[in-house]
Amino acid sequence: MSKIKYIRNPEVFMLEQGECEQLKALDLAACELEAIPNKIKDFKNIRDINISNNLLSDLPFNNMPTEKLLKLTATNNRLKNLSSGISRLKKLRFLYLGKNMLEEFPVEITELPNLRKLFFHDNFITRLPSEIGNLKQLRVLVLCDNKPLVELPEEIVKLNKLQVLDLRDTKISKLPEGLSELTGLKTLKLSSRYFEPSELEEIKSWFPEGVVTVDQYVQLDKLPNHSQKFLDALDDDDEFKVTMQRLLDWSSEPSKKGYSRDL
Repeated sequence: MSKIKYIRNPEVFMLEQGECEQLKALDLAACELEAIPNKIKDFKNIRDINISNNLLSDLPFNNMPTEKLLKLTATNNRLKNLSSGISRLKKLRFLYLGKNMLEEFPVEITELPNLRKLFFHDNFITRLPSEIGNLKQLRVLVLCDNKPLVELPEEIVKLNKLQVLDLRDTKISKLPEGLSELTGLKTLKLSSRYFEPSELEEIKSWFPEGVVTVDQYVQLDKLPNHSQKFLDALDDDDEFKVTMQRLLDWSSEPSKKGYSRDL
C-alpha cells in the first residue's frame, strides 16, 4: 500500500485538481470552518478526512468524495442534523460524530455496509432506529453521554460482530435480553444510576467475567451519617473538609444537583 500523504490547512483548497487527486488524507481540524468548500469533491482519492473542532452545523455529503473514503472524523462541531447522502460512503469503516448537537440518530447511517466503528457520544439522541441491526460489520458502538437516550431497540442483538458497547451516562435502565447472545462482546460499559444492583448482577452473568464494567456514582448533596460525622470532627480549616464542603455546596445548587462520576 502506498504511504498516505497528509496535508493540513484550508489553503489546501487552492491546490490544482491534479494535486488534489494525489492526496490520501486531509486534516482540517480546528480551522474555524463554518462550511465545507465545494472543492472537496476534487479530492477523489481521499481515504481519511478529519474536520473535528470546527463550527460546522451540517455536512454536505453530496459533495464529499465517496469512492475511497474509509474514515470520517467530525467530532466537536455544531452538527444538529446530517444532510442526506451519507449512505453514498459505501466503503466507510470509521465514523466519528461525538460531541455535537444531534437530537436524532440519522437512519441513513444504517445503510453503510462496511461500518466498523461508530462513535456517537456526547449528543442528545432519545432513541436508536430499529434499522441499527443492519450494521452487520459494526465492532464498536459508543453512545455514552447521550443523556436523553432511554432504551435500545431489540434489533441491536443482530450486531453479531459487536465487540464494544458504551452506554455510560444515558438513561437506559433495561437491556434487551437477547444481548447475551452477542458472544463476541468484549466490553459493555454501563452506569449504575438507573439500574438496581440485582439487575446489574444479572447482566454481568450474561457474559464472561470482566466484560461488563459499571461506573459508580456518588450523590454529593447528601453524605452517609458516618461520613458526615467524620467531616464534622475535622477542623474548619482542614483542607479536605473545605474541599468536600465546596463540592456539597456546588451540587446542592438547583442547576447542578445530581451525580458526579469517578469521585
